[in-house]
Amino acid sequence: MIKKNKGFTLIELLVVIAIIGILAGIVLVSLSTVRSRGRDARRQGDLESVRTALELYLDANNTYPAGSGTTLADTANALPSALSPTYLGKIPGNPTPSGTPISAYQYFAGTATPLSTYLLRVSLENGNSAGINSLPTGFTAGGTVTCGDGSSTDTVLCFIP
Repeated sequence: MIKKNKGFTLIELLVVIAIIGILAGIVLVSLSTVRSRGRDARRQGDLESVRTALELYLDANNTYPAGSGTTLADTANALPSALSPTYLGKIPGNPTPSGTPISAYQYFAGTATPLSTYLLRVSLENGNSAGINSLPTGFTAGGTVTCGDGSSTDTVLCFIP
């Protein structure tokens, strides 16, 4: 009588475990990319909200708030007190994990009186930000504010009205 083994060999089990490990690695890498793109989309949406609040502030006060070169999260900055809660319910916070070049949303006011222009800036995790590569009139020249060039490796997004 021939005895049949009903089971898997060690080699078969190792091959299956290796395949599962490779597939799990691919899924984790894909999830990381999707999450970073989601955070970039949130950043763009947050800056659009701030942009709308700034336009409402301009309509009511005939000038933009002061606070050039400061971050939106800085409570000593005049911008949060100027916008919140009247024009913007809550100043948004950047969902960036630590270790990125610019970890907060930044606001730069122009130099004209009354303030007639501004720039909002944020660092993105992925390229293709479709940023700008030149500053508008009313901003200090000499590289004090740098914006992206819109290239596929560009990771800085600037909004200018």
